[in-house]
Amino acid sequence: METYKIIDQLNLESESLENSTPQQMLAIAKESYELALSVGYHNGIAKSLFLQGRAHLRLGNMQDSENLLLNALEKNKADLDLESEIFNALGNVYVYLEIFDKAYDYYQRSLNLAIKINNRIVETGIFNNIGEIFRRLGDFKSALSYYQKALETPNDSTDLKLSALPLFNLCETYLELDDLSNAENYAYKALDVAKKYNDKLIESASISRLGLIERKRKNYDKAFSYLNDSLFIYEETKERFHIAEIYIEFSKIYMDIKNYEK
Repeated sequence: METYKIIDQLNLESESLENSTPQQMLAIAKESYELALSVGYHNGIAKSLFLQGRAHLRLGNMQDSENLLLNALEKNKADLDLESEIFNALGNVYVYLEIFDKAYDYYQRSLNLAIKINNRIVETGIFNNIGEIFRRLGDFKSALSYYQKALETPNDSTDLKLSALPLFNLCETYLELDDLSNAENYAYKALDVAKKYNDKLIESASISRLGLIERKRKNYDKAFSYLNDSLFIYEETKERFHIAEIYIEFSKIYMDIKNYEK
């Protein structure tokens, strides 16, 4: 049906906006959902619910994200690729909420499916995400190992864009280990890939980490400059969770320079 094609196209358009304008991603996914609902297109309904859940995750609305993703899982009819992606996204929600056992369970379910259907894109994302759990728990050796797995999983040069997130997380890990040289190296690598593929999320995050590195080096003017550049991008993408992180970093610099009132 022609309407089904329109719904699929809307969902593709929505998905393409995730790392640049999640607010717009959400609006298009809602439009797709209403259209799919009106014609009873089950695959379109499940996919648009999933995309709404992912958009809310980017925007920091964890409760909305969880509800929509669980609804998408219920509505999905035997699309194993989508099921694997939903499990992965639910894992991300629980990482943000710091419920790591639940996150790990969803990642394992997603990974098992991804391996079964040979979905290398999801597999790459899951290795990265499991690394994130280990990093949050302070097991940096395991975290670095999983991030490297994520970099090595894609077998096609066209998948270079998938490397942006694990490169960024390698920067994060080395920052926590206070290895500023390696952290800076991976921040620039992640930034290069993010700019090439218009991944605003990783671009702004990488710039913010360069600000953190300069703060640790006590180069406060450079730190402020990087953080302001990062904040400008986040205010475009409307990612409240990360905007809040930047304000916290500003406060740490003011603490360092003893400007307590600011």
